[in-house]
Amino acid sequence: MLLSSSRRHWAGAIRLAITLFGLPFTVCTPGANKHIKPICGGYCKLYTTNIGTMPSSAAPHLKSRCPQYPESTIERFPVPDDKVDWNQNWPQYDPVSYTAPAVLKKPFWADPEIGSFSPKFNAVDGTVDRTSFEGSYIVENGKPLNPFGRTGMTGRGLLGRWGPNHAADPIVTRLLPRGVIKYPGRVMPGVC
Repeated sequence: MLLSSSRRHWAGAIRLAITLFGLPFTVCTPGANKHIKPICGGYCKLYTTNIGTMPSSAAPHLKSRCPQYPESTIERFPVPDDKVDWNQNWPQYDPVSYTAPAVLKKPFWADPEIGSFSPKFNAVDGTVDRTSFEGSYIVENGKPLNPFGRTGMTGRGLLGRWGPNHAADPIVTRLLPRGVIKYPGRVMPGVC
């Protein structure tokens, strides 16, 4: 059993590294397991498969429900905490549709509008990994739903891809000879 456990950790680390480098491969085998199984604990949520139901968050997401969408004047449809979960029946839900003008200009990194192409959700789609580290997500009317629930908005907003938008933000630091760590724009005392 130890081999199986360490293999899962290794596979998750490799999948994360491959995804962060933007490569179109995954080490997960779709359909290998019938349920979503976390391969590491804590804040890190990597899964060995995308088959199963969406995980439910203990607390409703707040950042993606703020009244105004970032870098726009678009106001979201208000979503109370008790209506965030997709399993809650809410026929009055009427989210605002918004995709940023910069995304609609069709830059090389953005997908076209749904209808002009049909992406393969919850799978590796050509060179685009549309799997989520949160597990399988629901696709409704040809568009993916946020795995954490309602946000009061539909469309891509500032994001280029339909479904998960994997990204990595590198942080560059260096250690100066006297034990001072230098970050771009500021110098902080080091621990050396």
